[in-house]
Amino acid sequence: EPIFTLLLSAYLLKSEKVTWKMSVSLLPVVFGAALSSAESADFRIFGLVISVVCNVMFALRGILTKRLKASHPVDNFNLFFQVCFIGAILQGAGLAASSFFYPVAL
Repeated sequence: EPIFTLLLSAYLLKSEKVTWKMSVSLLPVVFGAALSSAESADFRIFGLVISVVCNVMFALRGILTKRLKASHPVDNFNLFFQVCFIGAILQGAGLAASSFFYPVAL
């Protein structure tokens, strides 16, 4: 997630400057995560895809929060509510779309 946040914020947030110190400071985090998952015996490509999508979504949530806070004067509670509301709508749309491919019997 930190790498995706760094890359996406450099692209989407023009006011945020990405320095080499920020990039280097992420190396221990990325190295530790890679080291902890290096011995996993049950690696699946589908799991990798899901984790990458999840990390991108978490990074986009942080960037969306920064952009909303910069463009609209809103307190933290209402900002949190708006971000959660947008996330719920997107999750509902994703669930509705996926129900066509994987129907669930109730």
